[in-house]
Amino acid sequence: MEISNHKLSQLYLEHKEELLRHVSLKFALERVQAEDIVQQAFAKYTSIARDQAIGNPRAYLFKMASNQALDLLRRQQHSAHPCNHTSAAEDSDDDQLNDPARIHTARQALHTMQKAMQAMPEKRRHFLQLSRFEHMSNVDIAKGAGISEAAVRKHISRALLDIKHAMDNQPLEEY
Repeated sequence: MEISNHKLSQLYLEHKEELLRHVSLKFALERVQAEDIVQQAFAKYTSIARDQAIGNPRAYLFKMASNQALDLLRRQQHSAHPCNHTSAAEDSDDDQLNDPARIHTARQALHTMQKAMQAMPEKRRHFLQLSRFEHMSNVDIAKGAGISEAAVRKHISRALLDIKHAMDNQPLEEY
């Protein structure tokens, strides 16, 4: 089903301003960005409408323009994220991460946590592992163990307190 150029022009003239307002207001975009998005939506619509009939062109264009706007916002958010840029501060952070004293301290802390977990009652340790390492919810852990969610929370809280207590009482040169 091929759509005529006249129908495309008519569709564009009918819905362009409405789409521009929708995109710029809903997604807080500048006029230029909204125009680009509407242009892209019409271009995609044109390529699709040439091969297949679209029942509600207006709804299709609005959905397509909204998706284009969301994609733009995601790209902007991703590029603006502080983790996506390197700086002199990050370079110095990398140097600190490779610092032998920091590595030694981290190994000490890991060793202390391992000892604390080994000293825990088996059920407490198991629930902590399921929660923190397997990312299971307390509800799922409770169902699997046949106990209440409150009991699971209590076991995990005590496990975390055990680790905190071990870390607080860790001698400086234990490892």
